[in-house]
Amino acid sequence: MSPAEVFQRDYMTLTCQSESYASERIKREELTYTLEPPDSPLTPKKPGVFSGSALQFDFNYTCVARARGITKPSETLTVRPKVSVSIPKISVVGKVVLGQPFNIRCHSDTGSFPINYTLIRNYDNVATTSVKLPSQEALFSVTISRPEELSKYMCEAKNNRKEVPPSKRLNATAIEPVTDPTLTVLPHLPEISEGDSLYLICGTKGTPPVTFKWYRDGDRQPLFTTTTDRNNTHYRVPKLSKEHSGTYYCEADNYAKKAVRSEKVTIEVRMAMWKKAVIGGVSLLAVSVLVVACVLYFKSKRVRVVRAAVSVWSERPPEEANDEESSVVSSEPDVEYTEVVHPQPVDIARGASDHHDYGSVEYAELNGERPEVCHNLPEVNNYQDLPVPVD
Repeated sequence: MSPAEVFQRDYMTLTCQSESYASERIKREELTYTLEPPDSPLTPKKPGVFSGSALQFDFNYTCVARARGITKPSETLTVRPKVSVSIPKISVVGKVVLGQPFNIRCHSDTGSFPINYTLIRNYDNVATTSVKLPSQEALFSVTISRPEELSKYMCEAKNNRKEVPPSKRLNATAIEPVTDPTLTVLPHLPEISEGDSLYLICGTKGTPPVTFKWYRDGDRQPLFTTTTDRNNTHYRVPKLSKEHSGTYYCEADNYAKKAVRSEKVTIEVRMAMWKKAVIGGVSLLAVSVLVVACVLYFKSKRVRVVRAAVSVWSERPPEEANDEESSVVSSEPDVEYTEVVHPQPVDIARGASDHHDYGSVEYAELNGERPEVCHNLPEVNNYQDLPVPVD
């Protein structure tokens, strides 16, 4: 058989010949050869030579030699046409993570072993491997840094001299590890007050789905965990109180299994506005009460001072217990003063009806006049020698 290995529908040739025969009795021209079974797809080209396309399945051929009524068959030749390798398929094993090694598989659905697979990148051969058993796979380990690099890979498969078209370009999703996590706080930090709702928004770059976790500094267990197909989500804390003040951060992770953590944010929950208003009102009320009390106190004190000034002629204030003054006063005798009023002559022209006690102190004080006091009284020799009365 030629060639020694034949593939389905390939052109093949079978040659029948006798290695020895009785040449003295049989001439070579008398020998004839046929193939059995008669329905063989091969046709004779010349004596003992049969050619044609190989079948797609195994076929048994027997060559029969005839001469002068003598028939001798050959041993049966089983032709097992090999299957040409089909156009290969290219795929990835597992998940593709940027910056991490992954495997590319090349595989043909049909084809007789051995099959040589070649990985191509931009029409350049990267590596070649041979698969000899059905249990083996053609795997190539590569690493990429950008998702668009995936489409540059193709596969070639070969198990004979025939050229087989390469595979399609690799089509797969590359997982970008999460990076640049951020934690955004709403409302803004200076505006966070008691009773408000707090929103902790965690965002990151990377390929979804992404798993987010929120932590409070000092706690091992996360406050909240969720997985989403978006690159950001939030955690809500309703009805804030002073106890919610603290430091918070979030973590993000995806199939790349490289968790990243945001920077920490310190949150201070301020007093509620209504509490500030109450405290301000109470403080203002207290100040107002204090001012009114002070005003009333000073007014009452002023009234007492004025009353004391008015009653200086009517009441004699108690003498203060001064050691020096008491010694001076005690050395002098107590003196009593008597006011002497001289009667005034009556004016006849004015009449008796107009007579008044003009000399009285009360009348003089009421009419704004100073009473006349006689300084040359016989009873008192000199008024200047009298001591000055002490109030």
